[in-house]
Amino acid sequence: MPSALHRELAWLQLRVAAEITRTGQPDAGPACIEEDLRRQLLAQLTGELDAPLSRQALLIRADDVHRTSLGVPAADPADGLGQLAATFALDERERDLLVVAAAPELDSRFGYLYGVVLGDPARRAASLELAQRLLAADGDEEWELRDRLDPHARLRRSGLVRADGAGPFPFRPLRMPENIVHQLATGQADLDTALSGCAWLDPPATTDLEALDSAAVDTLRRAAALWSATEPGKRPVIQINAPRGAALDEALAALSDLTGRPRISLDLACAINDPLRPEEIAAVVSRDARACQAILVLISGEPGPSAEVPDVMLSRLAEAPSVPTVLVRRAGPSLPRPPLAVCIDLEPATTAVRFRLWRSALDAAAIPADARTVRDLAATFVLDPAQLANAAERAAVQRRLHPQDRTLTTLRAAAASGSAHNLDTVGRRITPAAGWPDLVVPAPVRTQLQELAAAARGRRLVLDEWGLSRRVRARGVTALFTGGSGTGKTTAAEVLAADLGIDLYVIDLATVISKWIGETEKNLRRVFSAADSANAVLLFDEADALFGRRSEIKDAHDRYANTEVAYLLQLMDTVDGVTILATNLATNLDPAFLRRLQFAVDFPPPDAHLRRKLWQLALPATVPARDLDLDFAAQHFELTGGDIRNAALHAASLAAADGAVVTMPLLVRSVVREYQKRHRVPPPADFGPWQDEVARLSTGDPVGV
Repeated sequence: MPSALHRELAWLQLRVAAEITRTGQPDAGPACIEEDLRRQLLAQLTGELDAPLSRQALLIRADDVHRTSLGVPAADPADGLGQLAATFALDERERDLLVVAAAPELDSRFGYLYGVVLGDPARRAASLELAQRLLAADGDEEWELRDRLDPHARLRRSGLVRADGAGPFPFRPLRMPENIVHQLATGQADLDTALSGCAWLDPPATTDLEALDSAAVDTLRRAAALWSATEPGKRPVIQINAPRGAALDEALAALSDLTGRPRISLDLACAINDPLRPEEIAAVVSRDARACQAILVLISGEPGPSAEVPDVMLSRLAEAPSVPTVLVRRAGPSLPRPPLAVCIDLEPATTAVRFRLWRSALDAAAIPADARTVRDLAATFVLDPAQLANAAERAAVQRRLHPQDRTLTTLRAAAASGSAHNLDTVGRRITPAAGWPDLVVPAPVRTQLQELAAAARGRRLVLDEWGLSRRVRARGVTALFTGGSGTGKTTAAEVLAADLGIDLYVIDLATVISKWIGETEKNLRRVFSAADSANAVLLFDEADALFGRRSEIKDAHDRYANTEVAYLLQLMDTVDGVTILATNLATNLDPAFLRRLQFAVDFPPPDAHLRRKLWQLALPATVPARDLDLDFAAQHFELTGGDIRNAALHAASLAAADGAVVTMPLLVRSVVREYQKRHRVPPPADFGPWQDEVARLSTGDPVGV
């Protein structure tokens, strides 16, 4: 315990002794104590074993100790009392009350002594009544102490002291938060345990500014200087807009380094789901930020059903901040801008910067990689420096576990797993297994898809290094896939994801569209907020649910459906990646909407030549089969790729169940089942030599194998 606090407790001890001396007098009232106990306590408190000092002498000695304590400059870094008094601008009376309230937590003997003074052993906490007995010389001073402990006065408004329980205020226990008591005792500031899980404290530390552009660094330096030159309550709030891949941690560390302050970060989306009320969270984190003399960082952006930040929380924390405050927007609902705000827009690190960061991280993880591999990673994954370094460390572990895997494959998997997959809450994740050999489409379609993949790989080089970002609105690649069910739209998206080394997320737009005006846009914002943090190909399936509502404008609902389509395309432009719409209704799209998409790929039903390839893929050599006529199946059964895959699987399952092999009668049976799903079965004659098998199916007779 620091010497300054020792002196304060010695002063309080003498004040308690003086009050115990008074309680030994006949007019002391109900708190009068027995003479033997009084003498024993006074001897212990004052060290005067023979003739205890008089009350007046004790008060004089207490005042001498107090003057000595107040006259010593707070140079000791362990002097928590001096820190708190300076930080919260406490006057002498408020400082005394702080000591009175904290004493039982610092030294349990004070709890016993308080009970003696109050004449009730159970009352071991400070109270207004106790403070008035120990510190007030007359009625005016008693009222002054009451004013200092008013709910709107500094001690309680700042959260340093609270009055617990119910009943008349003079008798209510005065208590202090544990972390503030700890700071008093050690000089070490920390966070209240009530903030566990939604806030964290980072000490000031130097940082590498390589990931930040020079304009952002200059703005951060000016903002730090402005904070230093402005008095508390008038400091501007810094609002940082940090998209995916931006060096947010480095920017915050730079502010911490420039100001010499630690930083307390509060996750607003987490905080509003905390058991405490928003205003209570705001009060606690504001107090702790002042006590720690920290920068307060308010982080918005994790999408979810409760992501709206209550006005009461932001108004308390950001409108008149008592500490330097930063608002961070990563994704999700935007934050209201405070009256005094300096905005800093961080840009994702360029491909060249990510190349250098990847090279440094791979060298540190002892992973050999050629320049082509590093360029692939830098161009494919938009990660911030911390995510990038973590990905390299994960890859190093995986290489030790699976040394036979290709380095690029391992690195891509590690980088993909390092992305924040908030999309899991709004879409279906597919780890790509299909490659270009698995995609059976006409040659022009394949060429378009290969061009799409090339555009995605080279997009960031074109925008960042070749300087076209100022002329292009969309950061990513957008595409429209049209075609009937089973023609290969989802498989094509999976192949693209595999080619790029990232995951595929399928989002069903039918679950997003709402008949209520405004709900569709809200749902779309939630989806794209989640997409902002994912390095993945996004496939919006069942877009018919949106485009199917659009027609010639006849009423307000038609006009609103057009607005929804336009809003969806606008959001697609904000995704730094590949975004695909899949629909069966190409003719229902306005040409103006089509012009906003970079690629439009139509997937026609396969012809006989492609159907032959699809049957071969669906029934590879590993499947036991006999006498299959796949040429006949390709020529006569006009099925899509999805239908062929289903029929082949059905036939193989029937064969496996009977312990047999796949034969043509089983294949015909499976094809009929696929036709029956469409409520359209060709006449038996169309099945050639197997028409008898089809006839037996219609009568329910078993089909041979």
